[in-house]
Amino acid sequence: MPRHLPSLETLRLFEAAARHQSYTRAGEELGLTHAAVSQRLAALRALVGYPLFVRDGRRMMPTPEARRLLPGTRQALQLVDSIYGRRERRAATGERPLALSATPSFASRWLAPRLGRFTAAHPEIELELRPSAEVIDLRRAGVDVAVRYGPGQWPGLSSVHLADETVFPVASPAYQRRLRLRRPEDLSRAILIRHHLQPWEPWLHEAGVELARPPAGPMVADTGLTLDIALAGGGVALGRQLLAEADLRAGRLVRLFDVAIRDTYAYHLVWLPQSPMADAIAKFRRWLQAELRGPGRRRRNTT
Repeated sequence: MPRHLPSLETLRLFEAAARHQSYTRAGEELGLTHAAVSQRLAALRALVGYPLFVRDGRRMMPTPEARRLLPGTRQALQLVDSIYGRRERRAATGERPLALSATPSFASRWLAPRLGRFTAAHPEIELELRPSAEVIDLRRAGVDVAVRYGPGQWPGLSSVHLADETVFPVASPAYQRRLRLRRPEDLSRAILIRHHLQPWEPWLHEAGVELARPPAGPMVADTGLTLDIALAGGGVALGRQLLAEADLRAGRLVRLFDVAIRDTYAYHLVWLPQSPMADAIAKFRRWLQAELRGPGRRRRNTT
């Protein structure tokens, strides 16, 4: 037979009685009579099979067994409050999550590993991340703020420059060794993974390389996928510093050669003017700018 579980109200009462060391004060906190408190805690005692409180003068002291139950009980109550209490507060105040749009590559490779730090810094803001490869209409899509990679200046939107990008070839260590890629000219025997918005020609021109044939290889519509193909040993990709840095640090990818170019596009944060989420947007913007600052990177003044 399934074991009967105590109600949430009973668990709250048990925690309050242990915290106050008083049935009377626990009842006052939860709006229960002394008789109701005694009845519920007696039922909980019968359920667990051992005493939970002993009288010490005017105090009701939790037993050693009860003290062992308290950490798990408090953790469970906090979890319930974080899920349902937050929703109840939003329903009462009209609050809602901050809807954020970002490209799938930026969302998965750069933003997602850092979102825990944003939640820790701003637990009052729930972020709803909506990855999209399309330049969406914020108002129609119900999106509050977006990270975009482009030339800047989107009509009708407020925006701030976040970061420039540096572009250079990357490959898996095994692919580099197998093809002996030591100089830019060695790319003539490599598969070049292509992206329609990130052509190879500007980098090849900067490196002083003229290939006998145009760059040939798979054409991919997502920057993150070009890196995934390179990780799997499928060729050489043009990597953006921000998106490739985790794989470079871990040694899953290696940077080829010393030649790099600054991309004509950059990262920008855009949002609707007079947004009702202006305060949350401002907090997210400041956090994002702080995360993007780092040693060795050139940043424009975004204050």
